[in-house]
Amino acid sequence: MNGIAVADAAMKQVKEIIFREMAEDDTTSWINYLDSATQAYNATPHGTTYGLPPEDVGSSGITKFRLYQDNGRKLQQNSKQLADRTNKLEAAGAFRTMLPRSEWQRAFKPRYSGSVKKIDGVEGGFVKSGGKKFAIARVQPVAANTASSNVPAALAQGNERRNEKNRLELQQYVPMLKKFIKEGGGGAKSSSVVGKFLNERWEFTENIKKLRLSAMAFVKLFPQEFEVTQSGNVRLKNDKRPRVRVTFG
Repeated sequence: MNGIAVADAAMKQVKEIIFREMAEDDTTSWINYLDSATQAYNATPHGTTYGLPPEDVGSSGITKFRLYQDNGRKLQQNSKQLADRTNKLEAAGAFRTMLPRSEWQRAFKPRYSGSVKKIDGVEGGFVKSGGKKFAIARVQPVAANTASSNVPAALAQGNERRNEKNRLELQQYVPMLKKFIKEGGGGAKSSSVVGKFLNERWEFTENIKKLRLSAMAFVKLFPQEFEVTQSGNVRLKNDKRPRVRVTFG
């Protein structure tokens, strides 16, 4: 998770450089600026590299040594944190999984599923249950005899005013996804395929980041258009309106 945070921070800075260059040239095409933005980022001094640009770190033995020390301390801290979490998890005997972040933006929203899973084993940073693996950092230990419970609908659903605002912001992407599913035969698409399709739309990626949503959270905003199956796949909502057969003659 720490590695992802570092990568996200770097990507954010690269995007800001790209946007500035696009604004200067008054264009909406970003791909031509990726190389120059990456080079500019690598040539910019950073506090985490003790004031050196990333591209110059390799030529400074002292800076490399200090960074090795920093990273060693971080690894040691992460290792201790993982060991503590693993011990608590094994002592409890069961766990709940974390809900998508888009579902717990407010303090009173539940952050973990009501379903309780038994532990089949622990491997590295993951706990196994029912043939699946879950990151230990994203589960909540509970006693093995804890019963599963349903999260009250009033708590599980998002704020309706905010949902309506999000729907208005993202409505333009609904026809795109419907066309994509139809052209693929109309059958259900996996969440990873849907996410990849949507995230390849530059404006969509920027908009859901601004709204702090995921691709699947976008899909769930439009239950009239899309349906998420029990296996997590996405398909078009079936039209269940009654049909009237008209005959002539």
